[in-house]
Amino acid sequence: MSMIITFFIVILVIALIILLSKYIINKTFFFIELISNYLFRKYKLIVSTGYNPNKKYIRFLKVSEIIFIILTFIFLITTLMWIIKFNTSKYLYIFLISAAIVIFYTIFIGNFNLNIKKQLDKSSYKYVSPIETLIKKIDKESYIYTRMKVLVESWLSFYIHLLIVFILYSFSSLFTDIPNTIRYVFWMSLPFGLASWVYFSTFNSAKQDVRRIMIYIILLIITINKSYEDFKILLNLEGQNKSIDYFSFLILTVFTALDRLLKSVKDDYKNFKDPKKSCKCNKAT
Repeated sequence: MSMIITFFIVILVIALIILLSKYIINKTFFFIELISNYLFRKYKLIVSTGYNPNKKYIRFLKVSEIIFIILTFIFLITTLMWIIKFNTSKYLYIFLISAAIVIFYTIFIGNFNLNIKKQLDKSSYKYVSPIETLIKKIDKESYIYTRMKVLVESWLSFYIHLLIVFILYSFSSLFTDIPNTIRYVFWMSLPFGLASWVYFSTFNSAKQDVRRIMIYIILLIITINKSYEDFKILLNLEGQNKSIDYFSFLILTVFTALDRLLKSVKDDYKNFKDPKKSCKCNKAT
């Protein structure tokens, strides 16, 4: 009976993560763009009173792009540190804070700069940023560009999922009198949350495939790091950490099992909806 209750609690947690992530994403975009539009109107009043406002607009665009490039590099470094040192809470805090800053800055400045470019267009003043120039030189039909674009579009959703799971973990660690069944659900929410992010927060096949690639890259890094930790234990350089072992089991084993199950169901459903294609594949084999 307790296992049935646990199962339903896990399903409830997954549904909560999916629903909250979509709601939070929509509200986050709206709120940040609202602030951006308000501050742009204030900035526009200040700039318009001075001499040659178009030059000031262009100067702001250049500075904002430099800051964006710097923040992107910092974010990539903190992400790599978090993946390598996933068992250290300090790096998780740093990752969550840096991700929040990058997301806020990207949405805020993206909307702010869009308003500036509209003002420049009214004055027949054109500005082409170095980033836009670089993007124009890239083959937009290439595999890397299309997949990176999908990955960037999926990043905010991933961050919200991770943040909700992190809140659940913090809640379980703060309250020691929580029943073991509920604590188990909190731990299981991580692999289930990752699976829900891949398959349930979007039904676009291209986005799902890119998200799977992203998750498996993270799993590969965790596996290499875990094998190194086991190697040090083998040489008696360090003692065994059962928390890390269980965390690695959740990420590597449970998520992989969930991913293969959901992928098989998805492929089987496609074959069911398109039996002709399935017949051709069977004949070819």
